[in-house]
Parts: sequence; C-alpha cells; structure tokens
Amino acid sequence: SFFGIFGNKSQPSYQDLKNQQAQHGRCGAALDKWGTEVRTCDLVCHVRYRYRGVVVACDSRCMADENWYQSNNTQPDKEQPWYHVLVHESGSITYPAQSSLQLDESDQQITHPLLDHFFNGFEKGRHTRNDTPWPNTNP
Repeated sequence: SFFGIFGNKSQPSYQDLKNQQAQHGRCGAALDKWGTEVRTCDLVCHVRYRYRGVVVACDSRCMADENWYQSNNTQPDKEQPWYHVLVHESGSITYPAQSSLQLDESDQQITHPLLDHFFNGFEKGRHTRNDTPWPNTNP
C-alpha cells in the first residue's frame, strides 16, 4: 500500500509518476470547481487542521478503502482530486481532498524526513521534483 496506510491501494510506480508528468506537465496539475490549482510540488495548507505540507502525488478521486474513508472526522466528496502530502516538521503523510487544501503562499520550505526522496531543490516557493523512484516503504 502507499506508505502502508491506505489498505489495498497499491503504491504508484515510477512509470505511473512519469505518465502523470507527461500528461499534466512536470509536476501535474488539477483544477477544482472553485478554480484553485493545486499541483504536485506545491506548498499547501490544510483548511481545517492548518498544517503545512508539500504535495508529492495526486489521485483523480479518493482511492482509499471505505473503512479508511469512514474513519475520518469528515468525509469530503470522493469524486475530486485527493493528494499525498508530506506534513511539515513531522514524519507524517496525509491524504486530504482538494476541498480541504489551499495554496500556502508563505514561500517557506518544509522539512520532512522523506523530502530528499521526492525533491532535489526549492525555487520560487515550490519544491522541484527529482527523478528518483518512489521509495519502497511497504512494511
């Protein structure tokens, strides 16, 4: 599973990431119904919980199993983009819906133990994706 937290959801392969990048540009983009664009590599802030993070991957809809979804404090619409986010100053990876995020315009880099696995720099308020395959973090 993706970082061992989403039931039977399989970890995206390096080729899946390359296909997403080819389809959506280097860091992929999604546009919600309010016109907010969130892309892989962007800094974001969770609207409810106010944590900061960086987007490392995007699913076009919620891919978590029903038990995981129902265990959340809220159940945002499944039929919107959902993001894998490295949470600043923690080892956590979250899976919020697009409607739960806003762009973080602080231009301040985040710190996370997996940052170097996904990114190789920080420029103009965004992390830059490296070409390293996703780490194998299955238990």
